[in-house]
Amino acid sequence: MYIHFLPFICATLLSALSAPLIKKVGYIYNIIDKPDTRKMNKSPIVRIGGLSILFGTFATYLFIGNFNVLSQGFNISFAYPIILTSIIIYIIGFIDDIFNLSPYPRLVIQIVIASYVWSSYLSVDVLIVPILNYQFDLPSIISYLYTVIWIVGITNAINWLDGLDGLAGGLAFIGLSGLSLIFVYNNQSNLAIYSLCLAGGILGFLLHNIYPSKIIMGDGGSNLLGFNISILSLIAFSETLIQDSSSLTIGFIPILFLALPIIDMTYVILVRVITSRSAFYPDRSHFHYRLLDSGIKPDITVLILILIAELCSIVSLYFY
Repeated sequence: MYIHFLPFICATLLSALSAPLIKKVGYIYNIIDKPDTRKMNKSPIVRIGGLSILFGTFATYLFIGNFNVLSQGFNISFAYPIILTSIIIYIIGFIDDIFNLSPYPRLVIQIVIASYVWSSYLSVDVLIVPILNYQFDLPSIISYLYTVIWIVGITNAINWLDGLDGLAGGLAFIGLSGLSLIFVYNNQSNLAIYSLCLAGGILGFLLHNIYPSKIIMGDGGSNLLGFNISILSLIAFSETLIQDSSSLTIGFIPILFLALPIIDMTYVILVRVITSRSAFYPDRSHFHYRLLDSGIKPDITVLILILIAELCSIVSLYFY
């Protein structure tokens, strides 16, 4: 088990060391996030810090895979589709960080990528209802809608929570740590190492992102994390293994595991729809903004939400 922490440490170091360089590049090319009434930063701050997570994660994973650093049946090729789609998702967010794209083209592209995921390597085809102790074989159209809505929804839910220093990164770190434990427990080394590389990439970035942050991950980073958590959570809490089949049997534990971002997104969308605004209209209806507006300090707000996410993770692992 301890060998799994080698890629975690390497990814942490690469991410932490690359962040200051990325910060310099961001200032040189003016890729910055400017203060406004919704944002906590009082001065311009570089918004492409997610690149350090991307670099730390995939540089580590590809290195240990191609040079056989780990000698325990580690097979790098299984993750190529996930890595490819993750990079595309990141690029979309990166472009948005630079040019401030409309949310609707981004949403369409995310749906296209999620559709590719469903058709190529991952689909939810059986749904378990624990209360009824019954499982439903999902028709193709329902399987498609469930899988795509989950991937797109979680991707954007994590992105929407990226409003305070260390919040999205902290939540993602907790989520990936829990997922790593599941993969280690199930002897799924490929998935465990991949998850730990991501967790390490996040931790290295968080060293520069905790309050008050020196750099933020931007939409590229939050989309990257949300996309991977959406896919890995489906695999981790499935009754089948991805090595055996791309067809997954899913219950409701993933919803409990990611309860905080799911409830936050659902609440925000309902508030905006009820008040006749676009679901993508930015406002302060998110949980973290409501806590701030109640007088709680930013770092305490982040701590409260992270503890809630940790509790959800522990409870879901207990029922796993």
